[in-house]
Amino acid sequence: MDNFTHIERIASLLAKRRMDSLSEDEQFELAQWQDQSPENRAMAEKWLMDGDLSADFYEFANTHTAAPLHNMQRKVTMRSGRNRRIYMGASVAAILLLFIGIRYVPNMLHQSPVDTISVIAAADPVLYFDDGGQMALKGTAITVKEGAITVTNEEGEVELLTENKEIQYATIHIPKGYMYEVILEDGTHIWLNADSKLRYPLSFTGTKREVTLWGEAYFKVTHDALHPFRIEAGRHHVEVLGTEFNIYAYEDDLTVRTTLVAGSIAVETENDRLLLHPGEQILLSNEGALVCKVNISNIASWRENMFVMEGRTLDEIMTSLARWYDFKVEYVDAEIRNTVFNGIVPRYEEFGRILNLLERTDEVRFTVKGNTVTVKQK
Repeated sequence: MDNFTHIERIASLLAKRRMDSLSEDEQFELAQWQDQSPENRAMAEKWLMDGDLSADFYEFANTHTAAPLHNMQRKVTMRSGRNRRIYMGASVAAILLLFIGIRYVPNMLHQSPVDTISVIAAADPVLYFDDGGQMALKGTAITVKEGAITVTNEEGEVELLTENKEIQYATIHIPKGYMYEVILEDGTHIWLNADSKLRYPLSFTGTKREVTLWGEAYFKVTHDALHPFRIEAGRHHVEVLGTEFNIYAYEDDLTVRTTLVAGSIAVETENDRLLLHPGEQILLSNEGALVCKVNISNIASWRENMFVMEGRTLDEIMTSLARWYDFKVEYVDAEIRNTVFNGIVPRYEEFGRILNLLERTDEVRFTVKGNTVTVKQK
């Protein structure tokens, strides 16, 4: 593992530690790094403390990694017009800023030149039934069992009863700025990202378990060899027996992405049927299907309230941000859309700080007026 990749990995682990989202393996990995030297342990303890961490970041950068990062920065490749990793000089502080988040290092940022869009989850998720009825949902998850629907919220669990006992299907709509979990009657867990919809049966019948997705969702499917699980998502279908995977299939996006985390799935397109292995992603667009290797930890990071910008164009990044903060985007310079950025930042209520971070690449400038963000090239 090269020096930058190692720093990036440790920064990611520290960020997840701050948010209490480390897996057991990641806890062991971070502990191993801390045990390598007293300096590592001291730095981790400082970074994991509350308060302003900027001085410690710069101390670490100046004494340990300035030269290697400077050399690395000069070797950044250019593709898709421009390709910029989000930096503030040859300093590990920039990398840690990405992963841990600017809310922890306020003194490192100038005051944001843009207004703040802070309207998150302005509406509640809504459950629509096939008889025309609907229910607004509070809480964070619903469970379907024997046709009954249970909502989990901060006060506990509340059972919802529908007037029509003959209802077979429901569609849950997750608004912008919200995430939600759906647990189907077979035990399958589905986490829905912002601005997504899922149509599912209240009870599975027949030989297949079938649902329809619009948007993005992470699936953890309960194994049942006799009843394959099938998802209709955009331009293709995914069939599984029991596995974990992520599907990105927003209606306004020209590319549908399906990524396998564990197990195996078959992806059916109009012309082919492809088998994926863990760590592989299939991209389906007007140009056809492409299977590639990906970092699966980045793919599902939205479940941990992180925005991933690895190899994403500014247009893709702004679209993703708009699904969370609910704003409109206007581009003064069309070519800036294809600028490629790399990095990971947490979701915040202080939307202006994310724009501020992007601006520090010296590639782009933003102006916010009302609910519209205007983007122009610097």
